[in-house]
Amino acid sequence: MIYTAGQLAADRMKRGLKLNHPEAVAYLTAAVLEGIRDGKSVSELMTYGTTLLSHKDVMPGVPEMIETRDALGSWDKPVLVAFSDTDPVFPFPRAGERFTELIPTAGEQVRVEGAAHFLQEDRGREIADAMLTGFGHPVA
Repeated sequence: MIYTAGQLAADRMKRGLKLNHPEAVAYLTAAVLEGIRDGKSVSELMTYGTTLLSHKDVMPGVPEMIETRDALGSWDKPVLVAFSDTDPVFPFPRAGERFTELIPTAGEQVRVEGAAHFLQEDRGREIADAMLTGFGHPVA
């Protein structure tokens, strides 16, 4: 499946299309996996990976998305992942699952009942209490 997605991305690049985030990740992943199969070392693959795509090959925002994902993967500060069970944009629990998988210091995501998309506006006190409790300062 990775190879197929990577090949689709390569085909789109050949047609002059810029890759979106999932396409860019598929393209990079497929190429690096093929390098592994060819017996390349980790350092060779790290160098090789930086040569595969440039800013001109991807849609605006893609480099920043990849950079952000990489930064979150090495985050070492406390994190509270909270989503509303009625958020019309980012549905609970799926929206938070990616963050809890990606951020090493994220615990179990917090479900905020009945809030809409802007939790701090709809349930500010509840978010503050969850932060205090989650970060080791129980609410009085």
